[in-house]
Amino acid sequence: MSDGFPPGLFPLPLSTWEFYMLLDDRPAYPMTSVIDVQLRGKLDEEVFRAALDEVLGRHPLLGCLIEWRRLRMPRWVPAPHLRPMLDWGPAGAPRTCPGGVPIDLRRELGWRIWVRQGEEEATVSIQLHHSVCDGVAILEVIGDLLAAYGARVAEGEQKPRPAPLDPAKLRLRDRFDRTAPPTDTPWRDFLERRWDSIDWLLVSPKPLRPPAERPPPPPNPPELPGSVVHVLDKATWKSLRRVANRRDTSPNELLLRDLLLTLDRWNSRQKPNWRGRLRVTIPVNLRELEHDGMPAANVVSHAFFTKNRTACRDPEQLLAAVQAKLELIVRQKRGLWFLDGISVLRSVPPLKPLLEMGRCFSTAVLTNLGNPARRFTAKFPYESGRAVIGDLRLLSIVGAPPVRPKTRAVFGLTACAGELMIATRCDPYLFSPRESARLAELFGEQIRETAAEQ
Repeated sequence: MSDGFPPGLFPLPLSTWEFYMLLDDRPAYPMTSVIDVQLRGKLDEEVFRAALDEVLGRHPLLGCLIEWRRLRMPRWVPAPHLRPMLDWGPAGAPRTCPGGVPIDLRRELGWRIWVRQGEEEATVSIQLHHSVCDGVAILEVIGDLLAAYGARVAEGEQKPRPAPLDPAKLRLRDRFDRTAPPTDTPWRDFLERRWDSIDWLLVSPKPLRPPAERPPPPPNPPELPGSVVHVLDKATWKSLRRVANRRDTSPNELLLRDLLLTLDRWNSRQKPNWRGRLRVTIPVNLRELEHDGMPAANVVSHAFFTKNRTACRDPEQLLAAVQAKLELIVRQKRGLWFLDGISVLRSVPPLKPLLEMGRCFSTAVLTNLGNPARRFTAKFPYESGRAVIGDLRLLSIVGAPPVRPKTRAVFGLTACAGELMIATRCDPYLFSPRESARLAELFGEQIRETAAEQ
């Protein structure tokens, strides 16, 4: 697996964000996400396994373990003798985790795969550790996996074409252009940068209030935690984009505003007179031009939007605040602010105790990956708006980020074939699947209200 790697690439020190994801990992709340790829047609297991081997050769970190010895910082080392767990079975078969749900990167590669094949459709489920790569990167990996499969079963012009990758660029995954546009208030900007990290670390928002109904005990052996998926049809998604255009905003800004309104509505139903602040974490893609052609890695950070409950009483003002904050996040490169704070904490011993303080750092997480096929670096033929992989058709890709303690709900948005998919995961110790579905439906109702505006 490592024959094609540049000399001296490994061992490769962990980046700041990879280190943070490793430290934030815990048995009850692993830093893993689950992505489901739905296909029309039947997968060939032998061809799929060959395609998987090809992807391991293209994306080095997917074939590495973490070596962490005393008095030495953790680093990636190739594990050419290992392959990701692949569980193949019929539709409806449980997606069990014989060794437990967490992924120990010191002993196991950072991703697992379950394939469930039905009469007409197949689902490929991927569990991914976020020290290995982020949501953008796993979509590129999925595109490469489908391309490697299609290249083996399609003919002529129907063969997908993977893009070239440069493994040496993995050295750049922790390097960014920090030049931001100058402002008239440099001292205020300096203080805001410091306050942003202090606010996240020391000032807690209100967590999502759990329902009275508690979930059933987990099965034994444990099963892969899935997402509840709520689908907004083509007409609603088109109407929401039309509303955004008319109001000179973006669908992403409307969706963030609507999530805040949803969180307030949920908490109000559990406790009408609740008080406090809501905070939504927004993953920020830090990739720049020099990262083009880099294999899969985690190149993101976090930005935060925090508002007290009274702000949710005025949806118009709340939208204006969302617009202003998201513009600042982009213009001032605020995604780097949180990364800088983690970098400082990384150099001192108290980082892990700070993460384990039992506090709520965020009420919810919202990540919007847009149209997943547009993240593919491989080129596919298309038919009726769907990627063609031999005799397979890509139907949808959905997934949600990891769940942290007291960050009790996470939402992953994707737009597939003109529909908006809302994948929702809630704290499995507090929310039953039915209550998670209720929260997803409440978010969907709020979006429909916005899409119906005249």
